[in-house]
Amino acid sequence: MRLHSSGNLEQADELYQQALIGDPHNAVALHWRGVIALQTGQLDTAAMNISRALEHSPNYIEARVNLGNVYQAQGKLQEAIACFQTALTGDTGSAALHANLGNAYLQSMDYHSAIKCYKAALQIDQHLAEPQRNLAMALLRTGDTMQAVMVIDAAARAHPDSIEIAFSKGLILQETGRGGEALKVFQDLQGRMPDSAPLLNNLGSILKSSGRNDLACDYFQRAAAIDPTFCEAHINLGLAYHERGEREHAEQSFRTALKHNPASGKAHQLLSGLKKHILNDADMKAMQLQLQQKTCTPLDRAYLNFGLGKAYEDLQNYPAAFDCFAQANACYRSTFEYDSKHDKKVFDNIKALFSSDFIGRIAKGPPGEQTPVFVVGMPRSGTTLVEQILDSHPGVYGAGELNLFPESLASLCGSRDGVDFTRGFSRLSDTQRQEIAKQYLRRLKALAPAADRIIDKLPMNFFNVGVILTLMPSAKIVHCRRDPVDTCWSIYKNILSEQGHAYAYDQTELGLFYRRYQDLMSHWERLFPHKLIPIDYEQLIRDQEPETRRLIEACGLPWDDHCLEFHQNRRAVQTISAGQVRRPIYSSSINLSHHYLHKLTPLLKALGQ
Repeated sequence: MRLHSSGNLEQADELYQQALIGDPHNAVALHWRGVIALQTGQLDTAAMNISRALEHSPNYIEARVNLGNVYQAQGKLQEAIACFQTALTGDTGSAALHANLGNAYLQSMDYHSAIKCYKAALQIDQHLAEPQRNLAMALLRTGDTMQAVMVIDAAARAHPDSIEIAFSKGLILQETGRGGEALKVFQDLQGRMPDSAPLLNNLGSILKSSGRNDLACDYFQRAAAIDPTFCEAHINLGLAYHERGEREHAEQSFRTALKHNPASGKAHQLLSGLKKHILNDADMKAMQLQLQQKTCTPLDRAYLNFGLGKAYEDLQNYPAAFDCFAQANACYRSTFEYDSKHDKKVFDNIKALFSSDFIGRIAKGPPGEQTPVFVVGMPRSGTTLVEQILDSHPGVYGAGELNLFPESLASLCGSRDGVDFTRGFSRLSDTQRQEIAKQYLRRLKALAPAADRIIDKLPMNFFNVGVILTLMPSAKIVHCRRDPVDTCWSIYKNILSEQGHAYAYDQTELGLFYRRYQDLMSHWERLFPHKLIPIDYEQLIRDQEPETRRLIEACGLPWDDHCLEFHQNRRAVQTISAGQVRRPIYSSSINLSHHYLHKLTPLLKALGQ
């Protein structure tokens, strides 16, 4: 045991073997041989030895726990959970055991069970760092963002020297839309983690989401250079290349990610989106092979089915494509919690707050500030195309999907959650409300100081139209509209960004969300008549030049012929439409949903059609 604890694993293993020669049923020796196998990555051998130990000593709690650790490392999460539960019956007062069980639940995406376990561990020992950190992550996954931030803040105060807690705090802030705060946390960590590939990768992600794509690329490249096997860095680098129109470099990055992790569903799905598949090509076969693996996680299964569905759609095998998309959505939907009724409350609260009476009572921002042009609407409604057209104008800078306005709101209102945002906004003074606009404009203009107009193309800013037009009454808001069924189908067959689109992965939930969006936009049009610039996707496709001229004029810009040649624009495009907007206007995406209408009954019913 002394040799083992000091790291002399080879000599320790020899002594355990000698003990077993004298007593083949020695549970202690079998167990510790299994632990050495676990430590050296020999998981099957570890499981065999520890299982044999438990055959001879069923109440050996430490062996039961380590067998759970082996199963967890193998991805056999239900077996791991069973081991930890059995061990707990013999040692209910062990904080570490409760935490281990919580970790297995967290990995299996049973977040509520994980939360119970972490709370039990912290009741026994409130000072444990890892259960505090993991409790915050589990709360985040249930959508309880405010509580997640509170828990991780408390953990950071209690453990100021913990790199792991600081890193998790940055992740939580990043995932809750507080990118500026997350950036500061990660930058503060750089001195303590100068060669951390995950840290550099996360810094790159934040920079990319704030419109600084070239600098983000540098961080992804540095992360990949430090750890060439770090799959996520190659994926993010590929996305950055794709957004810049560098298709070959993007494909190379995705294939490098798959070289190091063939099971990465995300890399398979992104690669599938880059190419036009032929029947049974190597990439299709690779996705099908991964779907057959027992260790394929629900999240990887979702990504793989999205990728395979796209491949079948390329082949015009629409029944097979739909089956894949349906499985993809079901798998992805199983990885998080979402309450459509909560979303209804968010929409209702926004409409209730922003009445004509409220707008009349609060102070308006100064007129004349025309720099920001907000492009809003549902995802997949043509927002990227509109931004690409506008960015082709020499006086315009397209900044992409920025979280700057939601972050500015959150900094003064407390939360991105709609209920809390409305409550907080109503209590602000006029001076505090104006600070939201000042903070936003300061950060926006820093992206392109010389531009006459800067495009903020975050589609979900449709929630914030009331705030925008109150604080910046001269701001332009372009509302992109598209056929409801085509829009929803295009959402359903694509995996959107991993934040803010929980409604998208169930036909009924998607249809209900779309109806609420329509209702809110009608509310804004009544409240701010003639302030929104409507652009219908189908009309823009059919009548490109007159619609483009109308758009440019409505944004207060002189005409420029480059706006008709938008596909030649080499700017970075931060959405899944990056490849599409590098082609001239095409009509093949109109009425694309007709191949699937007989499978979309829940969606059509929710849409009221």
